[in-house]
Amino acid sequence: MYEFQIYKPFIIILHTLIRIIFGPLLYFFGHLKIYGIENIKYLKGSQYRKIIFAANHTNELDSILIPFSIPPSIIAPPMYFVSLEKRYYKNFGWKYIIYGGFFFKMLGAFPIKKGIKDYQKSLSTHIKILNSNNPLIIYPEGKRSLNGEIQPARGGVGYLMYATKAIVIPVAISPIHNLNIVSFFKRKHYIKVYIGKPIKYTDIEKEIDKNMDEVQIYKQIASQIMKKVKTMLDELRNFK
Repeated sequence: MYEFQIYKPFIIILHTLIRIIFGPLLYFFGHLKIYGIENIKYLKGSQYRKIIFAANHTNELDSILIPFSIPPSIIAPPMYFVSLEKRYYKNFGWKYIIYGGFFFKMLGAFPIKKGIKDYQKSLSTHIKILNSNNPLIIYPEGKRSLNGEIQPARGGVGYLMYATKAIVIPVAISPIHNLNIVSFFKRKHYIKVYIGKPIKYTDIEKEIDKNMDEVQIYKQIASQIMKKVKTMLDELRNFK
């Protein structure tokens, strides 16, 4: 049994509690609106089991918004995340106590092995998650955007798609980089989540220059995915 499978019951319980507890708060205080559910309805009971959700990232709340926005009747929990190792959260103040490590794993977030310059080794856990037919959430930018703008994509999501042939569902979240607990409870933010149409590897393959080395191919795939997220983010600004 893999480590992520050991945490599965706890992840399901916590995600269910988050849905129950945070749901009313997100709708009332965050004016939450979710768009694009119709784009993934056909995934219910379908043959597509390897699914990656790729989203822009501007706030820690994103990691609650994405699993909350996906109806469990379409894609049942648990949903897993790609995260960083605990040592990379040292500059997060008191949050360092809970970020990374055991607590993150209880939420379904498993770290990449950063710095070894080998996608296969650094994302080995996440390959196993996908190959075990579990949905995976990743932020292709690799970190939060501090100004709300889309940052250059890193190659991780490209490698995961290339290696597993998983479908990728782009997700655009309205920038909430300036959201904090005070502004949230003062109802100053209007949060929007837009779930896009699934992208198959065959859809994106024709855009790839296969004369490039593998690392560049992965980055090309990642860039195409984030290009779609950016387009959706532009559309989201006009949604009411």
